[in-house]
Amino acid sequence: MGMHSYINRKLLAVLCVGCFKLGSAAETLDTITVTSSRIENDVKKLSINATIITQDEIASSPAKTLSEVLASQVGINVRSLFGNYSSRATVDLRGFGASATQNTLILLDGRRLNDIDNAPVDLAAIPLSNIERIEILRGGGAVLYGDGASGGSINIVTKQADAQDIQGQIEIAGGSYDTRKAETVFSASLDRFLTNLSFVYIDSNGYRNNNSLEQIDAQGDFRWRADQGEFFLKLGLDDQELELPGGRTVDPVTGLNELDDDRKGTATADDFAEQNGYLISLGMQRFLGETVELILDGGVRRKNQEAFLNFGGGFTSFIDTELQTWSLTPRIDWQSIPFGINAGATLGVDFYYSDYDSNRALNASTTPIRDLEVNQSSIAIYAQSTFEPLTDLSATLGARAQRIDLSARDNVNPAAPGSEFGSEADNLDRDDTEFTYEAGLQYQFTDQLAAYTHVTRNVRFATVDELFELDASFAQIFSELEPQTGHVGDIGLKYDSTRYDFSGGFYYAEYRNEIYFDPIAFTNINLDPTRRYGVELSVTVRPADDINISTSYTYTQAEFDGGPNEGNKVPLVPQNAASMSLAWDILPALTASTVVNYTDSRRFDNDQANSFGRTIPSYITTDLKLSSRWRDWFLNMTISNLTNEKVFDLGVASTFTPGRFSAFPLPERNFLVSLGKSF
Repeated sequence: MGMHSYINRKLLAVLCVGCFKLGSAAETLDTITVTSSRIENDVKKLSINATIITQDEIASSPAKTLSEVLASQVGINVRSLFGNYSSRATVDLRGFGASATQNTLILLDGRRLNDIDNAPVDLAAIPLSNIERIEILRGGGAVLYGDGASGGSINIVTKQADAQDIQGQIEIAGGSYDTRKAETVFSASLDRFLTNLSFVYIDSNGYRNNNSLEQIDAQGDFRWRADQGEFFLKLGLDDQELELPGGRTVDPVTGLNELDDDRKGTATADDFAEQNGYLISLGMQRFLGETVELILDGGVRRKNQEAFLNFGGGFTSFIDTELQTWSLTPRIDWQSIPFGINAGATLGVDFYYSDYDSNRALNASTTPIRDLEVNQSSIAIYAQSTFEPLTDLSATLGARAQRIDLSARDNVNPAAPGSEFGSEADNLDRDDTEFTYEAGLQYQFTDQLAAYTHVTRNVRFATVDELFELDASFAQIFSELEPQTGHVGDIGLKYDSTRYDFSGGFYYAEYRNEIYFDPIAFTNINLDPTRRYGVELSVTVRPADDINISTSYTYTQAEFDGGPNEGNKVPLVPQNAASMSLAWDILPALTASTVVNYTDSRRFDNDQANSFGRTIPSYITTDLKLSSRWRDWFLNMTISNLTNEKVFDLGVASTFTPGRFSAFPLPERNFLVSLGKSF
């Protein structure tokens, strides 16, 4: 029996347990919430720097994409790369720079989106209109969600079917760069059956040459409710075609400055990336009495990626990769009051199995040079509890044990064009077991003011793209990278009232064996110790019922703590960042909102020695949105980069030519106008 057949049968068997118990019907259904989260419903009780972004806050924001929503949050830096609807954007939580993708854990409805390769999570495939809320746990998530939460975790919770009549909205939009967009959200209920559907289509030429984007995303949530629980099925489809314009080169020695002279140009007119995939998750929820909730769920997610890159000089590469990930994630949530102490706990098992198959060739029409096959399984058991030993004191304790088993094979075809330049790597079979924990305390001085402290141990395992590399003699190998581990401590204050909210915290983190790419040796290595510490402040003021003002400030110190780069700053991490947003209901039918973001200068990628001589410049951008509503109709106009700044957030320093670098310019002033109707 193959692994996939085995998992299919086990999945069906688990999901059918207790099905017959849900068969009885009642005329009146109680309100049931199947959570796609593993954290406390009341984030104020968490002894951690956590933020919940609601759907109302998302709707009022000038942000057009999920990554733009996250960019204004304290502790988060987003690199947009091409700026075309934030496709292939990188989210960096607490300052990891070039390796941010592998150190910020991103989940969709509590299920991991980070894969076993280095590809960034495609946030552009998650439509804003279908997001219920976003949960940000800074420095947290290692116990509840697993490896990769080095800087923290971000859980995107999509909208569930609701027990209401038929409702929804449809919207069309157009704007700069020949951008066209259409989306719809639809929800309906029929007795015990409920459904929520969303669809988004985007077509844009993009700011730069060879930068067009065409994307289709569809999601569905289906539920059948019984007396003590429900069955649920979630579906998702995505298809993206993206042209890759590459960077703009600046060389002060030769006088070349494409960043100023040909900002929108490209030297990679043939480069592209295509991705399509689907996700399916299904399961059931069952209340076992009044205090215990059982959730049995599983899923499968598939993505296929094709990319062509022309490096010049006749060197090209075509990659066709298929990755399929199966998962089983059953858990029990328990709420009770033993001995008069409010307590809750989550106990669960996470099983993930990934099947990775990647063909590498000179181009799409030639025989693949190599077929890279990797299988990885991850099994973990975890438990976390939040309880109140005293009236005003809450505590959190949790631990996870996780084992990774990996098998990798490199199959080279010596008859394929280009195979004479390659070698076949020896097989790799390895396993690693790591433990994580979290512990925290929060004391409630008053109904509004609380203080917290939190400590955690996290872990990250090397990805396929980090393990498969060239050695010093340019022979292909599978490297033996050790797991990266970190210890993080947080302390802070929270204040929450009708008119004012405040959150302020300090964190300190040390990492061992941080996995990093050495641009000199062209290999991935385990670094000498690194450390990060910083301050995260956010304030929200509501001076009137129709005005909301939010500000945030982040100070991040990311530096090497040992080895030849001791004391140097980690590249691509700004030391200071700030944001201010204003939402104002000017009239009953007219709302204005604006966001101003400041990002400090930072070291170029590849400049671990901090000797390049220049930095990526700091910048300030302003976005504005005007919204008008009349009965069921609404009209929105968004202007991004209102002051027409010429900025870039990613620059790569040359390791061969002093002063030479490549930068990825972001769009100047642009607009989007949308018209829609609710029903």
